[in-house]
Amino acid sequence: LTITDSSGSASDSYSAIVNVIDCFPTGAHDPMEDMNYMVFPNPADDELNVQVINGAKEMTTIEWYDLSGQLLLTRNLPGSNKIILQTSSIPPGIYCLKIVNAGGPIMKKVVIE
Repeated sequence: LTITDSSGSASDSYSAIVNVIDCFPTGAHDPMEDMNYMVFPNPADDELNVQVINGAKEMTTIEWYDLSGQLLLTRNLPGSNKIILQTSSIPPGIYCLKIVNAGGPIMKKVVIE
């Protein structure tokens, strides 16, 4: 980014690294993906439950991102089917959960009140 004044003279420049987390994908969406997981309550205030519905016994990883793409939390579910994430200390806002297992990643939008 280069900042210019009204006469067109450059006065300063700035660079930044941007991490993009595709929490709101475009294109075709397979609704069957959503049936394998439950994320509730949403919006949440004190805790957020992530439950694997399909009963799969493989490792499931939960990654929690803010909208700037910063990874805030990683949790593993080794063969279990439910995890409770404490959210009372998390600032209100919109976040993105990335749920990953052998079937691939699924992104879920989460609102913390």
